[in-house]
Amino acid sequence: MGFRLNPPPGWPPVPEGFVPGPGWQPDPAWPAPPPGWQLWLPDDSSPYQPYQPQAYQAPPPYGPAQPYGWPAQPYGGWPPPAPQRGSGLAITSLVLGILGFLGITSVLGVILGIVALVQIRAQRQRGKGLAIAGIAVSAAWIVLFASLVIAAAVANPPPRNSSSGPASSGQVRQKNSVDVFSLRVGQCFDNPPGQAPDVNTVPALPCTRPHNAQVFAEFAVRGDAYPGLAALQRRATSGCNARIARLDEQKVSGNMEIRFLFPRLLSWYRGHREIACIVTSPADNLKSSVLAPPVPAMG
Repeated sequence: MGFRLNPPPGWPPVPEGFVPGPGWQPDPAWPAPPPGWQLWLPDDSSPYQPYQPQAYQAPPPYGPAQPYGWPAQPYGGWPPPAPQRGSGLAITSLVLGILGFLGITSVLGVILGIVALVQIRAQRQRGKGLAIAGIAVSAAWIVLFASLVIAAAVANPPPRNSSSGPASSGQVRQKNSVDVFSLRVGQCFDNPPGQAPDVNTVPALPCTRPHNAQVFAEFAVRGDAYPGLAALQRRATSGCNARIARLDEQKVSGNMEIRFLFPRLLSWYRGHREIACIVTSPADNLKSSVLAPPVPAMG
């Protein structure tokens, strides 16, 4: 019959297949066994006999010349654990963060980074730094996009039109700056002086007050792709000339001009697809609408 080592409380577990060599003694750093503790117990499966299978006795003072621990491997110094597996989600989060300029990837980078941190903590994986970097880069893209949206909203506020009646009537209560794309047929306003290529807002006012311009027609441009300035100018010229009959011939003088408003590239992709036909006067001498009166319906 063999014996097996019975480690008392506080000792490390016995390695599988451990066979003590001659002169083996426990590590003095281990706690002393309780009084009467049997350090060796009978074991039929054990291939070795203890050198002293008896009740534990305090060992004599250890000298510096006598090594302690197992002959081949110090007790408690088992082979190192297997290397930890890296987190694939952390790597994916960082890659998505780098590609955050695509928009949706930045949001996915933040989500996967948070999931990766939870998984790394639960499964003791490697890659915490990659997950944090992925979240930080993705969040930076999100902040940048939000800043651009806010800046665009501040630079292009919604029109503050104070129209009190139907837009086609051209009746407004007082002079007010409005977005050019909010102008409707019949609305009167002051046309900006000169030949300004880009006009964003104009001062709208009642047609009974002196003004120099009025919208007399409006039509949409079909298609998704931007046609280009030259194509839009051709469409505006032909479309507005075809709608001149909507003006009152008795109120239109020879020094008046036909102009038009059409969207440039940025306005086009913001959804403005209309061309507005305008009649203008060289001076602020218009005090009524120049639109032709509506034709009475046949009874």
